[in-house]
Amino acid sequence: MKKAVLEYFNQKGWRHLPALILIAIFWIVIAYYSGQDVLANTYGTKRLVVYAFSTQEDILTQAVFPAFEQKWKDEFGQELTIDGLCRDIDPP
Repeated sequence: MKKAVLEYFNQKGWRHLPALILIAIFWIVIAYYSGQDVLANTYGTKRLVVYAFSTQEDILTQAVFPAFEQKWKDEFGQELTIDGLCRDIDPP
Protein backbone atom coordinates (compact mmCIF):
# COMPACT_ATOMS: atom_id res chain seq x y z
CA MET A 1 0.00 0.00 0.00
CA LYS A 2 2.76 2.43 0.95
CA LYS A 3 4.61 1.65 -2.26
CA ALA A 4 1.47 2.28 -4.34
CA VAL A 5 0.90 5.65 -2.69
CA LEU A 6 4.51 6.68 -3.26
CA GLU A 7 4.35 5.61 -6.91
CA TYR A 8 1.16 7.63 -7.39
CA PHE A 9 2.78 10.77 -6.02
CA ASN A 10 5.97 10.18 -8.01
CA GLN A 11 3.97 9.86 -11.23
CA LYS A 12 1.51 12.70 -10.64
CA GLY A 13 3.79 14.91 -8.64
CA TRP A 14 2.83 16.60 -5.38
CA ARG A 15 0.24 18.88 -6.96
CA HIS A 16 -2.66 16.78 -5.63
CA LEU A 17 -1.48 16.82 -2.03
CA PRO A 18 -3.19 20.12 -1.03
CA ALA A 19 -6.50 18.85 -2.40
CA LEU A 20 -6.17 15.60 -0.47
CA ILE A 21 -5.34 17.48 2.72
CA LEU A 22 -8.39 19.72 2.30
CA ILE A 23 -10.63 16.73 1.68
CA ALA A 24 -9.28 15.00 4.79
CA ILE A 25 -9.80 18.12 6.91
CA PHE A 26 -13.34 18.48 5.55
CA TRP A 27 -14.28 14.93 6.56
CA ILE A 28 -12.68 15.29 9.98
CA VAL A 29 -14.69 18.46 10.64
CA ILE A 30 -17.93 16.80 9.43
CA ALA A 31 -17.32 13.77 11.66
CA TYR A 32 -16.52 15.95 14.68
CA TYR A 33 -19.63 18.12 14.46
CA SER A 34 -21.88 15.18 13.62
CA GLY A 35 -20.67 13.44 16.74
CA GLN A 36 -21.27 16.55 18.81
CA ASP A 37 -24.86 16.77 17.57
CA VAL A 38 -25.58 13.11 18.25
CA LEU A 39 -24.11 13.19 21.75
CA ALA A 40 -25.86 16.44 22.66
CA ASN A 41 -29.27 15.05 21.79
CA THR A 42 -29.07 11.71 23.58
CA TYR A 43 -28.00 12.33 27.15
CA GLY A 44 -29.42 14.10 30.16
CA THR A 45 -32.45 16.14 31.00
CA LYS A 46 -33.20 19.19 28.90
CA ARG A 47 -33.76 22.46 30.74
CA LEU A 48 -35.83 25.37 29.47
CA VAL A 49 -35.98 28.74 31.23
CA VAL A 50 -39.01 30.94 30.57
CA TYR A 51 -39.18 34.57 31.65
CA ALA A 52 -42.64 36.03 32.28
CA PHE A 53 -44.51 38.61 34.31
CA SER A 54 -46.03 37.56 37.65
CA THR A 55 -49.56 37.96 36.27
CA GLN A 56 -48.93 34.89 34.10
CA GLU A 57 -47.18 32.79 36.74
CA ASP A 58 -50.16 30.71 37.92
CA ILE A 59 -51.38 29.66 34.48
CA LEU A 60 -47.86 28.88 33.30
CA THR A 61 -46.71 26.84 36.30
CA GLN A 62 -49.98 24.97 36.85
CA ALA A 63 -51.17 24.27 33.30
CA VAL A 64 -48.85 25.18 30.45
CA PHE A 65 -45.49 23.95 31.77
CA PRO A 66 -46.67 20.49 32.93
CA ALA A 67 -48.57 19.92 29.67
CA PHE A 68 -45.57 20.93 27.57
CA GLU A 69 -43.21 18.75 29.64
CA GLN A 70 -45.50 15.75 29.11
CA LYS A 71 -45.83 16.43 25.37
CA TRP A 72 -42.03 16.69 25.08
CA LYS A 73 -41.52 13.38 26.90
CA ASP A 74 -44.15 11.63 24.75
CA GLU A 75 -42.75 12.99 21.48
CA PHE A 76 -38.98 12.84 22.08
CA GLY A 77 -38.62 10.38 24.97
CA GLN A 78 -36.52 12.83 27.00
CA GLU A 79 -37.13 14.51 30.31
CA LEU A 80 -37.66 18.26 30.18
CA THR A 81 -37.52 20.66 33.10
CA ILE A 82 -39.06 24.09 32.67
CA ASP A 83 -38.04 26.82 35.09
CA GLY A 84 -40.29 29.86 35.16
CA LEU A 85 -38.72 33.12 36.26
CA CYS A 86 -41.47 35.63 36.88
CA ARG A 87 -41.13 39.34 37.61
CA ASP A 88 -43.55 41.61 39.35
CA ILE A 89 -44.86 44.51 37.33
CA ASP A 90 -43.70 47.70 38.99
CA PRO A 91 -46.23 50.52 38.71
CA PRO A 92 -44.86 53.71 37.15
